[in-house]
Order: sequence, then C-alpha cells, then structure tokens
Amino acid sequence: MLPKLIEQLALDIASYRDARERKALGDTSGRSKKLVQEDPEACLASLLERIKEELPVISSTLYDTVDRGFFKEHVEEAREKLQQTS
Repeated sequence: MLPKLIEQLALDIASYRDARERKALGDTSGRSKKLVQEDPEACLASLLERIKEELPVISSTLYDTVDRGFFKEHVEEAREKLQQTS
C-alpha cells in the first residue's frame, strides 16, 4: 500500500498525461488516471522502470530532474510531506 502522498503524486502525473492525450487526440477517457486508481503501485513501478530505460538516451532535462530528486533537501522535503500525510 502506497502512502497517500505518493498515490496523489501518481494521480497528478496521470492527470497530466490524460490532459496531453485530450489535447493531442481528443481522447476524454481518462485512461491513465483510471489505471492509477486501480493499481497505483504497478503504475508507479511502471513509470520508474520507463524512466530507468530511457534515462541513458534522452534529454538533459530528465537527467537534471533525476539528479535533483536525490538532493538532500528534496529528499528531506519529501520525507516531511510523507510524515504530514501519514
């Protein structure tokens, strides 16, 4: 079971993806958000696996994002948010 904060972050990412599909394809199914609601752990694991696969070949923006995610202050901020929602 994921903490509520992590589940909410996964839903936020899914909503962003659904909005991009809606804009590009006119798709209003909200498929990504539904998947996260059904199995947030699997969706988060899938997202992290895809990032791991793509990291060696894509832009410096993703490299920078991954790097900053492991900075001590960002980890501490995430830890505080997790404690607040637990």
